[in-house]
Amino acid sequence: MRPVRPKPGAGPVPITMVFWNSDWAKRNEAAARGFLTALLQAARDLSGPDAWKQPAHLEILQKYTRVTPDVLVKTRPPSFNPNLETDEKVMMDQQEFNLRRGYLKYTSLKPIKELVDLSVAEAVVRQMGRK
Repeated sequence: MRPVRPKPGAGPVPITMVFWNSDWAKRNEAAARGFLTALLQAARDLSGPDAWKQPAHLEILQKYTRVTPDVLVKTRPPSFNPNLETDEKVMMDQQEFNLRRGYLKYTSLKPIKELVDLSVAEAVVRQMGRK
C-alpha cells in the first residue's frame, strides 16, 4: 500500500540514485565510465514496457532477491530513465526534506549543480546516443 496516492497522470518518481566520491571518480575515470556505461545499458534494457518481466531478467532478480518470479511479476514495475536523467525538482524536494530534518551539514538549500556532477553520465549518454 502506498502512503500517498499520486495525482492522476503522474509518472513514477525514482527513489534510488547512484552516488560516489568525486575524488575517486576523477582518479578512476575508466572505472567510473565503465560502471555508468553498464548502468545505462541496464536502464535501457529494463525501461521498455514489461521488459523487466522477461525470463532472463526475472532469473537475475530472483537470484539476488530470493523472490520467486510469480511474486516479482505482481510487483510495481521499476522506473528507469533511458538517458540517466534525473528530475531536478525531485532532487530539490529530497534536499529540502533532509534539510528540514537537520540531516545536512548546511543550513540553506543549494543549487543541484553545486551538489551533483553529472559530467560522466552525460559523457556516457553522448557516447551511446540519446534515447
